[in-house]
Amino acid sequence: MHRPPQGINNHQHQDTLRNFAMSMRAARLDLRVLAVRVALVTAMSVETLNLRATQRKHFEWRMPTPTRKRFTEN
Repeated sequence: MHRPPQGINNHQHQDTLRNFAMSMRAARLDLRVLAVRVALVTAMSVETLNLRATQRKHFEWRMPTPTRKRFTEN
């Protein structure tokens, strides 16, 4: 006759599951923070590249189409 483990064992199992879930959540949060940091750094580097680029073609290539049109019209 199979029945679930009594008392302590069951509680220990639930605790390990909860700890695992918490650690997974923490890892996911760390990943999110890291992704945000990477995005910020890349955006900053792209901005500095845009500022440094004296050629207009380099500028236009990075810009969305409406601004590109505005630049070519002038």
